[in-house]
Amino acid sequence: MNTGIQSPPGIWWKPAHRAEKIWVGIAFAWCMVLFAMMPLWHLKGEQNPAGIRYRVDPQKYMARTQEFIDAYRVGEQDGNPIVAPPPGSDVYLLGQMWRWTPILNEYDKHGVDVCYEIHPGEDMFDGATFEMFLAAVKNHKRCCINYDPSHFVLQHLDYLAFIDIYHERIKAFHVKDAEFNPDGRQGVYSGFQPWVNRAGRFRSLGDGQVDFGAVFSKLAAYDYDSWAVLEWECCLKDSVQGAAEGAPFIASHIIKVTEKSFDDFTARAIDKKQVQRMLGI
Repeated sequence: MNTGIQSPPGIWWKPAHRAEKIWVGIAFAWCMVLFAMMPLWHLKGEQNPAGIRYRVDPQKYMARTQEFIDAYRVGEQDGNPIVAPPPGSDVYLLGQMWRWTPILNEYDKHGVDVCYEIHPGEDMFDGATFEMFLAAVKNHKRCCINYDPSHFVLQHLDYLAFIDIYHERIKAFHVKDAEFNPDGRQGVYSGFQPWVNRAGRFRSLGDGQVDFGAVFSKLAAYDYDSWAVLEWECCLKDSVQGAAEGAPFIASHIIKVTEKSFDDFTARAIDKKQVQRMLGI
């Protein structure tokens, strides 16, 4: 074993042999060639710059894939086409998971709206994410909202302003209550605690923080004419009691919209004779 004090055996301090210098030079030159080829390959070759993928128009690719299927289709299994392209031909594969547009189109044939519930922890959890989905389905008229104010309370979102913005898309209403009581230990993401200990928790109607008088008034102002459905979830109260209290709670909040303005008496025609009789003249 050698130490920093004792010199190691060998002749490492002597000049390198001519053959060794040649091989070191060849290796260095080849490294420079490979180094230069990297940017050249990005610019002139088939290689994209790092972090950039080929840009392919989805609709054009789907059309090309369908042409490929039509040309080489030999059968079908479980609704999926079986193709047998000749050797050496181009092959196209189309991977898909969820496609909502065909579903929305089918519902549209039957005059039915599809209402997506805005829910914490799901793909659509607020107005911004709903707008992203709506854009993806090209503003399909059957893409609507199942409104539940309790889900907004748990996220500390303005559930009344949401009605102002999206009232044209709200076609269903889950009447459910909730409360949100953050402290120094818990906030919006207090999901690891039991329900009774969470900062945000669902409650029976009237026991939470949702202002249902304001909610029903907003919906009535925008002529909402669909269902108001009791959805019971509570960390404290029994379900039977919640249902018994919830049904009349909803009934008491449903607003029969007036057919005329409260001050429209001023627009009535004037009966001069009646006025004179009232004045005694």
